[in-house]
Amino acid sequence: MFKNSYRSFLPAIFLFAIVFSGCDVIDPPFTEKINGGNDTTEKVRKILLEDYTGFTCKNCPIAHGIAHDLQDTYGNRLVVISIHAGGYAEPTTEHTYDFRTEAGDELDDFFGVSAIGNPNGSVSRKEFSGKRVLGPYEWESSIFELVELEPEMLIKLSPEYTDATRTINVDVEVEYLSEGNANHHLSVFMIEDHVIQYQLNKLVEPNDVEDYDHRHVMRGSMNGTWGDQLSTTNIASGMKYNKSYSFTIPNDSDWNPDNMSIVAFVHDKDASFEVYQVEEKHLK
Repeated sequence: MFKNSYRSFLPAIFLFAIVFSGCDVIDPPFTEKINGGNDTTEKVRKILLEDYTGFTCKNCPIAHGIAHDLQDTYGNRLVVISIHAGGYAEPTTEHTYDFRTEAGDELDDFFGVSAIGNPNGSVSRKEFSGKRVLGPYEWESSIFELVELEPEMLIKLSPEYTDATRTINVDVEVEYLSEGNANHHLSVFMIEDHVIQYQLNKLVEPNDVEDYDHRHVMRGSMNGTWGDQLSTTNIASGMKYNKSYSFTIPNDSDWNPDNMSIVAFVHDKDASFEVYQVEEKHLK
């Protein structure tokens, strides 16, 4: 079992309060499974949780635990991406592994997440009570507010991986169930689960965890930080858009295709920035 198993920390958490130590302090979540948490109905709205984090943020593992519990609660209705960005994600002389990505850095700078503090994140990039950057305790109520809304479009993913060339190919279909507009962009990200690397962790002694299980790690984008515009004009209900993307994993990379998935989402790039639909599918 991995040393950072969130549930294994719970007895210790009940015994003490976490003291502020450089990144935002949070306590563990207490959630109950909702009806339909593993709903596989096709025409549902799915929610994107972007968890901004860093391996030297000692309070971030509790946020990771909150994200994990929320995914247990909402099942495939919730897609989680862990974005390593900001000062807490910068490699050190002792720990040189670099989780950062060009797209993740640009998103962090644009939305100002790590400037506010880590751990923080966003729920479908929507503003709630005037805030887009949300602390981990605000994630669940925000997800609950969105999850029962009618979907505006559906996304179908067909990824393929070729071992010989380390090439990822993905076909994406977006089908509109209601009207859209020219601000709508399609983004396609590559995610890897179970990346075993160092993490500073307030919840254990010693705080240095050499074999921490990093979940839902953003590895990069297949079509840039903001993705591709789907249409230059308003979009009618019933319209379908098909896109294809390809990416070759560098030979010197430690990425494990067995643990990778593709996440695609449609968002409003130039106005609300809200993510209207998201889909995830394992690469292999």
